Amino acid sequence: KVVDLLDNPTKFDGKVVTVSGVVKKFKAKESKAGNKYFTFDVVEEDEAVHIYGQGELATAPKNGDKVELTGKFVKLKKVGDLEFKNEIDIT
Repeated sequence: KVVDLLDNPTKFDGKVVTVSGVVKKFKAKESKAGNKYFTFDVVEEDEAVHIYGQGELATAPKNGDKVELTGKFVKLKKVGDLEFKNEIDIT
């Protein structure tokens, strides 16, 4: 569950996890280098975990869609000066 990840992120850091919930804040983006990626939140029981993936999805989820996904959970990821906390990489 999303709440389990957020309650004990150290326990799940670097591990492959599966979560399910509702999509919020889906965004397809492109980096300065021209690499496509997407981000969104998965919300379950009022708790949200951030999702990141490289490339493009064949069918992009819409806000409110129910999803189940598997990826690598990272407690803290640094990209340049940016920090991302409690993120699942589904690339």
